[in-house]
Amino acid sequence: MATSSIAAADGGACTSTEAPRLPYVIYEGDTVICQTSDGRMFFQAVAKDDAIFEEQNKKLVKVTGGLFPDPVAPETGDGFVPDGDNRHYADTNSAQTLKQTDIGELREKGASGKEIIQKLVENSSTWETKTEFSKQKYLKKKQQKYMPRVRFLRCTAESLCRTYRLKNPAKICNLREDSLGQILVYGNIFAGGQVLVVDTCMGLVTGAIAERQGGSGRIICPYEGQQPAADILRRFNFGTVLMSSLVGNFFY
Repeated sequence: MATSSIAAADGGACTSTEAPRLPYVIYEGDTVICQTSDGRMFFQAVAKDDAIFEEQNKKLVKVTGGLFPDPVAPETGDGFVPDGDNRHYADTNSAQTLKQTDIGELREKGASGKEIIQKLVENSSTWETKTEFSKQKYLKKKQQKYMPRVRFLRCTAESLCRTYRLKNPAKICNLREDSLGQILVYGNIFAGGQVLVVDTCMGLVTGAIAERQGGSGRIICPYEGQQPAADILRRFNFGTVLMSSLVGNFFY
């Protein structure tokens, strides 16, 4: 990686009538990282209906609400003694009388995850004998299945590096977030600079450089082969100003 400074007259700054993209705002057509309550992470393009998504049968299902509260929260305090005793309970999978077919019918009728969990509680013959800890453990398990929480993360250099490191580290040459930061520091990346970078990490390093420069500067991106492997670069949601700082046929 090589770096040098360039003057504004050399074309480092790009004039554009495009409205500036506000930070921490998700726009239609952007790609976001969805982090679910059960630890899964996947990419999702934002659609027009402003929905929070859950994965079910590999289809996008619109869900109302955001972060769901726990249906039951135990009371705590000084001298709190848990109720219930499950020492004599034997798990024979016969305590739940609500069958999968019944749950399927509830879903077809449009029942929410909270309503399904409430039905499971009502049809559990051992619910009243459970301790408060067991109740919370049971509810948490059912919430992960029927009421998945989804957190949207912006696609930044740090979040993309972390996501690929957890899901498919080979695509980014096992690059860690701290190592990516060191590359930017040792490469002396600054706004208004001219950078030469050969990226073999699916465009992650190139996107991190463009993110730091903020569209002020020039990034020369040679690549080997007929077309570059820059799938990660497309996930940064850069506008035309930032993309104009890239010199090289990176797209199409």
